Amino acid sequence: MGRFAERLKGVPPSGTLRNIQRARDLRRAGADIITFGNRPATPQAAREATMRAAGEVWSSAYTDCAGLPELRAAIARSMAADGVQVDPDRQVIVTVGAKEALFVTMQALLDPGDEVIIPSPAWVSHDPAVRLAGGVPVTVALREERAFRLDPAEVEAVVTPRTKMILFINPHNPTGVVMDEGTLAALAAIAQRHQLMVVADECYKHYLYDGHRHRSIAALSGMAERTLTVSTASKIFNMFGWRVGWVAGPEDVIAQILIVHEHAVGSAASFAQAGALAALQVDPSVIQATVDQYRRARDVMVDGLNRIPGISVLKPEGGYLMFPNISKLGADVEVSQFILDQAGVQTVPGSAFGPFGEGHVRINFTCTREEAAQAVERIRLAVARR
Repeated sequence: MGRFAERLKGVPPSGTLRNIQRARDLRRAGADIITFGNRPATPQAAREATMRAAGEVWSSAYTDCAGLPELRAAIARSMAADGVQVDPDRQVIVTVGAKEALFVTMQALLDPGDEVIIPSPAWVSHDPAVRLAGGVPVTVALREERAFRLDPAEVEAVVTPRTKMILFINPHNPTGVVMDEGTLAALAAIAQRHQLMVVADECYKHYLYDGHRHRSIAALSGMAERTLTVSTASKIFNMFGWRVGWVAGPEDVIAQILIVHEHAVGSAASFAQAGALAALQVDPSVIQATVDQYRRARDVMVDGLNRIPGISVLKPEGGYLMFPNISKLGADVEVSQFILDQAGVQTVPGSAFGPFGEGHVRINFTCTREEAAQAVERIRLAVARR
């Protein structure tokens, strides 16, 4: 008998969290590291609501397992703005971040051997969430020569009798691509033809640039009954440490996911939920100011990186991540480490996002225009000395 579970084979540690920890350790040791942490503060209303709730008697008890009713109602209203109608009492679960939402969803829906189609490169926890539930990830390449756009024909080509669902993130992490309506419609048609579930990770949907628009696949005809939508306060409001996310979808599916959630965590932290509720009630202009800041940083970084020999990058359409091609400089793991050690700039190797991410690094642009310019200059100087 093995000491460790077989399902852990092939599941690597989190490439992003390990990389963040390395940069954090270097900073603690006194190194000058740019980590792109210069985000606008979490909304004041959210901070105040969290502190206030932590001091109240009710917050020391469990909330409803599915989450505070008021928070679920606010989530339902935010989804209604995207044309997706859900009953907050029966179709929404508040989770410990979007990551838990994805994990409990896979545990509730997948049997051993069930296949899940995932566009790749993919967020680092999509593949492990499937594997740890006994599922089989089936990747479809997002090719740089196609500007990392998904080809629906390639998705349908890998559908088999074991295929259970399609899992994607939109806007995309790590490439910053926003899926157009034609692609979404084609995916919806595939899901309906083959009776597949769709899990749509929409945590970056508020960050859009240059006229790009987000559309929820659950809003398309015939998709509400087969789509689970995942999001999080972490990405929308810079509330990463609060760990509040959610999953919403068909009532019968949500009921089964709730069983897993109840046994896994019981409920998300009460006072953190209060903060997320307050955040969802703030004026949308708070988010727009952040979008504008990130767009300015993006433009500086894209222009600057494309001027460095050996580096090229496509301009992100949404989110706050970019995926430069550094293959001319060497293997992505070594180049990412070189940039950290010699330029003092945090990146993540592209291979952490799957085999189709090799030859790239992921860089955040959650910073000011000045910090973006400083990061580019540091990378330029380091590459010139290489």
